[in-house]
Amino acid sequence: MSIKSMTAYSNISKDFSFGELTCQIQTLNKRFLDVACNLPKELSYLELLLRKKISERVKRGKVSLSITLNFSREQELVLTPNVEVLKQVQKLGDEAAKTLNMPDEVKWSLIERLLTREKDWVKTSASSHNQEELEEAIDELVSLTVDKLLEMKMLEGDYLAKDLLGRTQSMKDSLKKIESLSENASVNYRIKLLDRLKKADLDVDLEDERILKELCLFAERVDISEEITRFTSHLVQFEGLLKNPDEIVGKKLDFIIQELGREANTIGSKTPLIEVSKEAIEIKTELEKVREQVQNIE
Repeated sequence: MSIKSMTAYSNISKDFSFGELTCQIQTLNKRFLDVACNLPKELSYLELLLRKKISERVKRGKVSLSITLNFSREQELVLTPNVEVLKQVQKLGDEAAKTLNMPDEVKWSLIERLLTREKDWVKTSASSHNQEELEEAIDELVSLTVDKLLEMKMLEGDYLAKDLLGRTQSMKDSLKKIESLSENASVNYRIKLLDRLKKADLDVDLEDERILKELCLFAERVDISEEITRFTSHLVQFEGLLKNPDEIVGKKLDFIIQELGREANTIGSKTPLIEVSKEAIEIKTELEKVREQVQNIE
């Protein structure tokens, strides 16, 4: 299984016996799945079925599905009046005529103009014996368009994975430098503290157990070995998900990034070494870029 990008686009047009069908699907970043359908009015009853069909194959993101239908001239069409629209237009004409005391010929002229502006007073559909063929054609075309969409999502996902693995390697390199620079850091820091006390010429016993204990505690505060271990562990998990992703991996990657960010911040704040601080900043810079990329992963 490959990583999938949340942003993709596919568009397929196909001719059928009744005319031409075009299906267009666009996906954008969104935390959860949100499917919106833009269908011709004569196909609006299929919206729930199409939403379910897409949700079975796309798990996250904002999905916009659009279908256009152009009947061929040879296609037998069924024209039926939209009774509700006609009633509304007639009611509007009657009210205007009553309010303005219009004669009947003026009222009907007004209604005629209103019908010219209102395009939905006539419903156009395929003949009943072709309706099943139309539904099968839509099902086929949507499936093909989703196939093409997923191909694009996986292709983009491969690019994202390569970029992210390159950035994790960069963070590994910085972490190795930090590990090398901070080796025996707590011991060295304790020695420095003892030297400072000696140079301060204070009237204290440097062999006093309480002073030595405080020195040890203070030196341990700059020890970042645990943070390095946890950061390494999180990074291994992150790379593992990139190489062997689950169906929905974006949320898990985002959570791991938060954990990596906490460890990087702790390393930067605890260390007294400027060189380590610089490397911690490099790691945090890479993490920000990684965070932006992960927002685009399904």
